[in-house]
Amino acid sequence: MIREGSASRRPQHWQGGLAIAPACAVWRGVAGDSLLHRHTAAQAVLPRQGLAMVEDRHGRRCEAACVLIEPMQWHRLPLGADVTLVFLEPWVPASQVLAQSILPAGFETALAHALCLSEPATPTQQASFWQRWLVRREPDGADRADGEWLARACGFIEQRLGDGRLALGDLAAYMGLSSEHLRHRFAQASGLPFKRYVLWRRLRLAGQALAAGQGATAAAHQAGFADAAHLARTLKAMFGVTASQIRA
Repeated sequence: MIREGSASRRPQHWQGGLAIAPACAVWRGVAGDSLLHRHTAAQAVLPRQGLAMVEDRHGRRCEAACVLIEPMQWHRLPLGADVTLVFLEPWVPASQVLAQSILPAGFETALAHALCLSEPATPTQQASFWQRWLVRREPDGADRADGEWLARACGFIEQRLGDGRLALGDLAAYMGLSSEHLRHRFAQASGLPFKRYVLWRRLRLAGQALAAGQGATAAAHQAGFADAAHLARTLKAMFGVTASQIRA
């Protein structure tokens, strides 16, 4: 763990805010103590000024105007770094993520520049996640005519988020489909598997409650998490931070 001496005046807690949209999230603020961690979300690190710095599990440092972290890659940020962190689900195409209004201005340009600076893939070397992701602009086999169907399905999910457990079968029954048919059609139309979509919506709802000044327990229950510990574990697994580490 990267730690400062007791005389340091730099913050020990994460200070900033976390905005969450379907399939992506953006943290803006000052990093606190960061454990070596990894998560399924891919991550881009952009500094407020200068260069961003990220360490890997071997203590090697990467410094750049935009540091790109692969899904499930071990990493940690230095204490006190003033950064913007962009998290995204690896299976959602770039077109859906880049359309989100919560992304920082110039994000796509910074991303493209970072990829230009990286080593290109050779015939014997697999392209990085970010190289593959940026060219996968549309979901495979997506049917744009599913918009009204998806809006109806998502409306049902929104109404049930605070109820706790929300099963695929509940939505399937509401939509008049078998669970397997619903699972396939929802993933095709939304770009996310049903459970992951529901999780992102719960996190967004909890994040809004926390930003409004509610305690972790109240925010967790409002979003349908079992308790504050469940919310904290989910935040840690998805983004490497917990509700108790964040101070607005």
